[in-house]
Amino acid sequence: MPAESRQSLRITASDSAFDMLNHDLLWKKLLTLGLSAKSVNLLRNLYVHAAFTVSVGSERTREFDLSSGVLQGDVTSPLLFSLFISDFEDFLKARNLPGVTIDSRHEINALFYADDLVLFSDSSITMNKLLSALKDYCDENALQVNSAKTKVLVCQRGGPRPKYSFFYDGAAVEVVNRFNYLGVSFATSGKFNQNADEAVRRGEQACHAILRVVNQGRAGSLETWKKLFGGLIASTTLYGSEVFGLNHLEKLERAQPRFKET
Repeated sequence: MPAESRQSLRITASDSAFDMLNHDLLWKKLLTLGLSAKSVNLLRNLYVHAAFTVSVGSERTREFDLSSGVLQGDVTSPLLFSLFISDFEDFLKARNLPGVTIDSRHEINALFYADDLVLFSDSSITMNKLLSALKDYCDENALQVNSAKTKVLVCQRGGPRPKYSFFYDGAAVEVVNRFNYLGVSFATSGKFNQNADEAVRRGEQACHAILRVVNQGRAGSLETWKKLFGGLIASTTLYGSEVFGLNHLEKLERAQPRFKET
């Protein structure tokens, strides 16, 4: 494997990537996954009679039939979407597209959080193949990717970064130096200094906000502070720390005395 491949990790993330979902394909996939015909028919009937309107000021438009997508706010929608795209990893494996090996046994080539997708590769050639496979998958499943919000982040240990070109459906994909994914800012260096600084800042803001409430309510007992610290201040400061916190423990620890002094 070339040295460049060993050093690099490339991530592409699509913000709100899939904005449509074909109902006929959904029912077929649910049956293939083993759901009973009775359950699928129940869901089908729910969607057959679904409609929506659009509010414009104080007026509403006429009703439109819901011909694609999942019901907004319905408790089944996240699960249905997850089941619909659950075959994506197998789709990539069938094309012999490798991901990034994290130990001697496991390999990751894609991560999903709802409709946000991340693709992993250790070479620019494979990343372009992954993007091409993503286009094929979307074509087969009547899905769309917001290519304008799709970015590539190249991570390497150091030195000048070669100029890379990535494409999705014939359009160039922007290569960025930093990308925020689920509240965590990933940088080309692979370090998370900005995340640690931002975490401390958020924690201090939460502390100041709580301090005003405590002073106004005169509820400054130690037990109250312990609950507030654990439920609001610590949780705010440590959000995403499983990813970035290990190398910034001292900085995060320094946030605690600031809370107490305030």
